[in-house]
Amino acid sequence: MAGIIIGLIIAAYTGYLIYRQLKNVKAGYYCGNCSGCPSSKSCGQYKER
Repeated sequence: MAGIIIGLIIAAYTGYLIYRQLKNVKAGYYCGNCSGCPSSKSCGQYKER
């Protein structure tokens, strides 16, 4: 029973992360947060085109 609950919690959190990332991509934020992102320079160049 505990294994099922833990599995459901992990699945729910994974679904939330996927939803949040899709929402960020649709808004134009590919990494979700540009501060501290190692590819922020290339991302900024991509957005300027």
